Amino acid sequence: MLDSRPLRLAAIAVGLGLTCVVNVRSAGQQQPIGRPAGREFVVRVTPTASIRTCHVESFQTGPFGGYGGGFTVSDLDRGALRIRTGVGGQPAATLKIAMWCRGHAMATLTIASLASSAFEATVSLTPLAEQPMSGHLLPSSDGVSMAGATVHVYYSAPWLCGFFELPDCMVPRWEVAGDRVSTDGTFHLMVPDFARDPIAQAPAPGWPSLPDGFSLRADRDVAPYNYWLEPDDATAGMIIPVAARYPELILRPRRH
Repeated sequence: MLDSRPLRLAAIAVGLGLTCVVNVRSAGQQQPIGRPAGREFVVRVTPTASIRTCHVESFQTGPFGGYGGGFTVSDLDRGALRIRTGVGGQPAATLKIAMWCRGHAMATLTIASLASSAFEATVSLTPLAEQPMSGHLLPSSDGVSMAGATVHVYYSAPWLCGFFELPDCMVPRWEVAGDRVSTDGTFHLMVPDFARDPIAQAPAPGWPSLPDGFSLRADRDVAPYNYWLEPDDATAGMIIPVAARYPELILRPRRH
């Protein structure tokens, strides 16, 4: 059911561009065993004509424990994504993939046995509309002007921790929209309508149902460069929960 109530802020731990190697037998213990360097798994994406940018999160397990990470591609190679499997000379046994392509809903893929797979699969994407998100920036805490700065919108997906079956998980986060701040301190964006994304709104059974949402950052061309955009009553790390629609946001630029 869609939630159209007034927006509430939510705090969750997030990780931007996270790459991790873990021992899945001993919760969260890191193993410095290198990056995947074995056989490629090929994901063919359809339809390819309308795809511009895709973000991929994956997690693989094997004798090495587990390895996860994310990457963004702006140009599909002949309509396909390629994920390297196996770490430290040891082959991966399982692979899970979650992907978002601009203009489309999330898609997931579970390979329970890589050894018995063809190391190739096809994912059919479903179109997903966008929702407007606009806002007005209050004066920054240090008086610096945000006019002309680029607003980056990052989506935080705690439901992926359940999909990857990771109880100790840094929440994946990636950029989904951007815009320039006008001279009057306003911005106007179009963000994915994740409230109507059936995969994003159906967390894995038995896992905590934490809110997914957005965080906004303004990047200036000159120093000081980076400011997080948050309501006055927010604490660091707060997100704007996904909703059926968004009222005008009143945000203050802050440096963390």
